[in-house]
Amino acid sequence: MDMSKLPRLSNTAENVPPSQPENSSTLPPHDQPIPARSEPPYSEPAMTQGMLMGAEAWLSIVIGIILLLLTSRFLQFLAGKITHAEFSWEFNDAAGNPLAYSQTVFFWNDLGLVIFALCLIFEGLVLGFLRHPFWLKLGFALTLAAIALNLFTVAKSLPVVGFQFMPALAIAFGVYIGMHEWALLKAARR
Repeated sequence: MDMSKLPRLSNTAENVPPSQPENSSTLPPHDQPIPARSEPPYSEPAMTQGMLMGAEAWLSIVIGIILLLLTSRFLQFLAGKITHAEFSWEFNDAAGNPLAYSQTVFFWNDLGLVIFALCLIFEGLVLGFLRHPFWLKLGFALTLAAIALNLFTVAKSLPVVGFQFMPALAIAFGVYIGMHEWALLKAARR
């Protein structure tokens, strides 16, 4: 087939830009550095930082409340101790003998989650409202206590009921919260 007899679909010869001489005035000479940008480096405005802290405070408080609602067994136990109401949960050992709730690994699991939930709520209050260094130190101490208690829970429950995910998540998020609170404490000292 002879391609020369087909119609041309484009005029590529007409669309090619004219070549520029090598000494073009638009390019800087090779021995001069490219000038720096005159814009300041990116920094987040203070208003946005405050809005982010407010969102983080809100999120901590809400997740803390949800975790408290998830640990209803421990809250029923506390309410029963205070009001002398009957605690309806029953626990047995491997032989079928009844166990008190406080003798089980579930007690420590629930206690660790309650302390972590309170830690989240307190951290949200500190981020949102209580910016004094005293409250930051108290929040940091509560966070360390929640991490330690959940580490104990994971270690205690591992041989009995296996790996517990909720206390492990509390440890991971507790470390994150502790690092954040430590940074806030260092900034407050300056």
